[in-house]
Amino acid sequence: MKKTLLFLSLCLLFVSCVHKTPYKEEYYFQAMGDSSEIVITADVDKLKDSSLNILPVDNEIANRADRITVGLLPETTEVYPLPMESYAINGAIEGNFGKLVTNTALSWSKEFEKEKKDGLKYYTNGSIQAAVPKSGILIFSDTSYKEHYERTIKNREKLISDEIAREMVGAAASLYLNTPETLLDIGFELPDTALKKIERCYFLIDDVDGQLYMNGKLIMYDESGAKTMNTILRNQLLVSLRKSGVKFNVKDLAAFFAYEGNTVSINDFALQGDMAAKAQALVTQAVGSMI
Repeated sequence: MKKTLLFLSLCLLFVSCVHKTPYKEEYYFQAMGDSSEIVITADVDKLKDSSLNILPVDNEIANRADRITVGLLPETTEVYPLPMESYAINGAIEGNFGKLVTNTALSWSKEFEKEKKDGLKYYTNGSIQAAVPKSGILIFSDTSYKEHYERTIKNREKLISDEIAREMVGAAASLYLNTPETLLDIGFELPDTALKKIERCYFLIDDVDGQLYMNGKLIMYDESGAKTMNTILRNQLLVSLRKSGVKFNVKDLAAFFAYEGNTVSINDFALQGDMAAKAQALVTQAVGSMI
């Protein structure tokens, strides 16, 4: 994918037309989020102003992008945690990308060949399939462009609620997961039994003066599951703080993790050490690799 976008970057240097995402009333990524699919979406401008910034300098694609979204579908649910290379990748880059110019650039590339299925045109190099179906958005897939196009554009259905989507776009980077059977290593060492009691969850990552903070919610199937998850998260934080030698007041943990009904809330949790490194690695691998 990097080679594709480097080639496009050269072509787009000479284009002056301005395009924006065609999705105005809702967000493109709201049509993603099938069962066990990890949806990671990032605000490019906020990334550039944060310690999460993994975008290349003076790259025309990065300069034209407003939002990058990646969907990760597990190839197996028998392994947990599941490494990044065991996920199928689909997604989109929204921003100033004209349909005619970008698709023409792909057609000129010696590395890509045009394919057509049921009247749908796209370009592939054997490992990634990509095209601009509408000005303002480039979509890609490493398995089936046609299926990704039909799922998120042609026959799109809203899978992520407006309320959650609004919270996600307010963060530099965010992650959404629906009915997980497995998960990447995101820093929380959740037992397999606890993971499968999650109905859906989302995490928001922001940078404040160089410090990464996480907010989010884990919506469980029942209140008992929420109570258990809250205890697991607090205990993990205790272990992490003790290992790092950080002084803390146990009562203060209630400010970071709390539950009400079937929902566990994460509030302004400062990511430290291994957790901060894993958050950085997740954004780098999922989002940074697309440019």
